[in-house]
This record gives sequence, structure tokens and C-alpha cells, in this order.
Amino acid sequence: MLRTVHDVGKIFLLIKAKNKEAAIHRLKTEILELELFKCLEQMHGKSFKAFMMRKLVPVVGNVCESNLGMDPYTANEIAKEVDVIINSAANTTFDERYDVALNTNTSGPSRLLGFAKKCKKLSLFLHVSTAYVNGERQGLIMEKPFHMGQTIAEESATSESPPESIPVLDIIAEIELASDLKLSMHENVVAQKMIELGLQR
Repeated sequence: MLRTVHDVGKIFLLIKAKNKEAAIHRLKTEILELELFKCLEQMHGKSFKAFMMRKLVPVVGNVCESNLGMDPYTANEIAKEVDVIINSAANTTFDERYDVALNTNTSGPSRLLGFAKKCKKLSLFLHVSTAYVNGERQGLIMEKPFHMGQTIAEESATSESPPESIPVLDIIAEIELASDLKLSMHENVVAQKMIELGLQR
């Protein structure tokens, strides 16, 4: 975006960090060092870092927390300015605790969408899904929007599959299942049971 869209004012980056200084440190050491930005570094030469620090604004936050982990003042100021939101925050660990994965990959985008509704200038909300969304399908896979509750398993089922064998995705029920299971167990077994539940689901 910074290479091709020349009139980008600034990009707010929600960074999980304990404070502003830690967020700036992560921006400088993790993000600016990415291979992705090498072409920009070649374009800007010695002024690359100054250019990037003018364009990229690190914001302490977390999609797993209410208000995205931002203080109210910061959230309000960003909501006044932002016109595009791109979400790629995700947990791609296969054996992650089910409650943790649900919080990041399901409730996280929902919280971000709630924030997006407060953004007066918003013209685009883009959600980049996790890395593993195509299931067992092979070959050229054309993009097709899914409807709420529809699953890849349902999409790939043949007409011979009995309807009751096709899993139905109920996000609210999944969140309640994880919460109820967590409340019913002793603390020292919660982590393992949540991992097992995630692998089953």
C-alpha cells in the first residue's frame, strides 16, 4: 500500500505491547525489518526509516480485549480519522486452546467490526482470513462468499451426504460451549481440555 498508494496519510497499526515504547520497538525491530519492505527501502534509501515512521503509527492494543485494548481517547481519535480497516490478526496454531483460538479468530474480528461501526469516514472493512480456510479442497478455488452459519464442510458435501451429517456452524453455541466447559473444570486441567476440544472441533 505504501508503495503503490501515494496519498496514504498514515496507517495505524494495532500492536500487542505493554506500552507505547514497546509498541514502537516492535514496529522498528519486527515490522520494518520484514522482507516485504525491502523494495520501499530501495526506493527511499537513507530516508526509508523516517518515511516509515511518518506513515506507520503504532497503537497499543489487542483484538482479544474490549475496545481493542485501546484507551478511550486513542480509540476515539482513530475512529475520527480512519477510512480503511484491514484485519489480519489471527491465531494459526493447530493445537491452541479452543477458548483462546475462538477469542482471537472469532470474537476478535467481531470486536473490530464493532469498532469499525464507530468510524464515520470508513469506506472499506477488509478481513484477511487465517491461513487455513480451504479445508481439503484442491485445485483452483474461486472465491465465494459464505453466509452466516455456512461451513466449508457443507460447501464440499456431495448430494449423497445425508443433511444430518453436515456440521452446522453456530458461533454463539461454540463460544458458550468453551465458556461452560472452562467453568466446569478445575484450573489445572482447563488448558489440556481446551486443547482437546479445539482438536475435536
